[in-house]
Amino acid sequence: MMSLQEISDRLEIRQNVWDYSNAVDLQDWDLYRQVFLPTATDFYVFGGQRLRTVEEAINWLQSMMTNPPIVGFQHLMGSMWINVTGDEAESLTHCFNPQNYIQPDGDTASLHLQFHYYHFHHARTPGGWRIASGALGPWRSLSTALDRLPQHRSSSWAAPPAKIEDRRLLEGMPASQTPRFGL
Repeated sequence: MMSLQEISDRLEIRQNVWDYSNAVDLQDWDLYRQVFLPTATDFYVFGGQRLRTVEEAINWLQSMMTNPPIVGFQHLMGSMWINVTGDEAESLTHCFNPQNYIQPDGDTASLHLQFHYYHFHHARTPGGWRIASGALGPWRSLSTALDRLPQHRSSSWAAPPAKIEDRRLLEGMPASQTPRFGL
């Protein structure tokens, strides 16, 4: 049976991952900074480029979320594996991330579905659990969850572009996001 501390640790780590997801989806970069340790490293690797700091990750996310214009996205975090060892922890979370891309013609959009995992290392701080690094970080004292993953660790699918019939979907968008779509 888990102790109250173990239950609390797991709930806080789950909240830490959910806060990460919400920060990205809401483009709340202050919240994004809060879920990580100030010294957090090794967030993403794409095309051989490794993003090592929180600010590099924010800059990359800001550029990727508007090129091509993405008008809808949501990181739906699924089942989560958590291993807590003292003041360190490791999490592996399934993520389903549907994205709706406006096509260059401005009249069509396509749905792109991504299925992947988030693998984080966490550290206990006086203010609660924080993400200390992505999967590529320096944490060697933890057993790795990566051996548990299937051979194909991510997949995606894209629907063909479809005509945008109802522009009212964009009318409810926050003013902070509408300028990037030329509306």
